[in-house]
Amino acid sequence: MLERNIRVFGHDGETKNKILDVATELFAQKGYGTVSMRDIAKNVGIKISSIYYYYASKAALMEDALARFETDYRSYFGWLKQKNARATSLEEMMDNMFNKELLNILNPLGRLGISLSLKEQHNNESARRRVFELFYEFRIQCLKEDFDMLIEQKVIPPSDT
Repeated sequence: MLERNIRVFGHDGETKNKILDVATELFAQKGYGTVSMRDIAKNVGIKISSIYYYYASKAALMEDALARFETDYRSYFGWLKQKNARATSLEEMMDNMFNKELLNILNPLGRLGISLSLKEQHNNESARRRVFELFYEFRIQCLKEDFDMLIEQKVIPPSDT
């Protein structure tokens, strides 16, 4: 999957980032279908035409909001993989998965991205695709690798998986 770098720096980066931040927050709070480009512009403090300078449509804005979350979510699994590499038991691995440090790994907009993705998966094809890829395929693959690692290290027998 192609990773996109959403954070933009430079001359116009600040405005684009602010639009994306506000849109992510509004989409997560109110739902994609109820938020208008006018709502986003008002909350950013710019004219609606300025949003269209950066984003061709509300759907394009949603794509970037979801892509930003995906990056944060994948970083969480990198963190989890490092923690599980040091696990000495199945219980420790499970504790790692439900560790409160997760809240420190994801930035506040990343946490909103979880909410946004889960809420919109039934209404938005892009959100549905990302939820399936990340929450199911990617997560299951990561967990399988972690279990296989514990089996190879003889921390758990193969039958425990």
